[in-house]
Amino acid sequence: MIDRLIIHAGLHKTGSSSIQAFLARNRERLSTDFDIQVPTIAGLLRRTPDLRGYATNPSALAPLAELDSAVCLLSRENFAWIDTPEALIELQRHCARYARQVAVLFYLRRQDALAVSQKQEGTKWPDCALAYGHEPAALPSRLSDVAAGYLDFQRRVGMWGDAFGDRQVTLRVFESDRLHGGDVLADFAALLELPAGEFDWQRPLNASLTRRSQLFLHQTRAPVGEHSPAKHFLVLAANLYDRTIQPRDKLLPGRAEAQAFYAPFVAGNRALAERFGVEGPADLFTDDFSHYPVVASPAPLDDAQLRDYLDEMVSAVDRKADVLMTALERRKDTEGYLGVVPLQFRHRLHARPALLGEACLAAAGRLPASFGDARLALGDLARRLGAGPLHSRVKRLQFQVGRTFGR
Repeated sequence: MIDRLIIHAGLHKTGSSSIQAFLARNRERLSTDFDIQVPTIAGLLRRTPDLRGYATNPSALAPLAELDSAVCLLSRENFAWIDTPEALIELQRHCARYARQVAVLFYLRRQDALAVSQKQEGTKWPDCALAYGHEPAALPSRLSDVAAGYLDFQRRVGMWGDAFGDRQVTLRVFESDRLHGGDVLADFAALLELPAGEFDWQRPLNASLTRRSQLFLHQTRAPVGEHSPAKHFLVLAANLYDRTIQPRDKLLPGRAEAQAFYAPFVAGNRALAERFGVEGPADLFTDDFSHYPVVASPAPLDDAQLRDYLDEMVSAVDRKADVLMTALERRKDTEGYLGVVPLQFRHRLHARPALLGEACLAAAGRLPASFGDARLALGDLARRLGAGPLHSRVKRLQFQVGRTFGR
């Protein structure tokens, strides 16, 4: 039986991807040297199309019965989408079958900063798009019921305390001066009592897109579609393009807008900090808004700016195509190039030759004719991606790439 099962439940945009990459890279050593198990549990979360009634599949926890360790870790930021007490009570009941103690860990980020970050994630992931929409701005002008419920930490985190017990819930504030070593990975390692300096910390994953890339993806989502290969190609292309840009400008709200967005959550945050005994400011988070500009970032892009962006992006992807395939062949930094593409699409992307080109062509076909020459250039790029050296390279990779992505 497991002595202590730790559920790392997010939140989103608090370094979860980096934590999960660290756990995956060091799974064997954690098991051998520290008796910490990081099992691969498939099908644990039961997703819903509208993010309501999000729950777990308790039967997926059955492999835990085979473990006999001091600590077992389950890290999924999507645990945070669970929105009913009943689902959490059921999760706790089933976890208690396999562990003597079940603990929960949250990293919390101030609501305005979290919403800005999650909204840009909506350019990549359907769940955040559903919650925050595609309005071409850093913050939505009106919160959906799903987003409002997610950002209500007093209720959302409080439900975990009700189900698992307040003493079993650890809250960490995602602010550099509140984290061990000023870093979420160092903080996570300290909580696990791992020796400092003995692990290879991977660089941060899932970096935010630049202002122009975010706006382009938001403003083209209607014709391109939320679940199409064309959308995934444009996200990949935007990520590649952003790697060529320095400095990376951000899409940010104005200072007063951010303060007004945050204000409704202050009282709930204060109650949450008091309930769980979080040290630091009474309102849980610092009230420093100085990193926001006085005036919001320029938005949206006009038609000419959209065309210019697409033209530049196509040129960047054209130059990076061979670099991308070389990275795949070497199996180095692959996540850095493809980390923004959903796993299920990555499998399809390399399942047969030229799918990358087909996705590119689909994107060209879905964009409005007003994109003009840039749209035609995207079509030319599609034909280049679908033939020649790239075609043969993908063909050689199709039997290797499954291992690369853990298929």
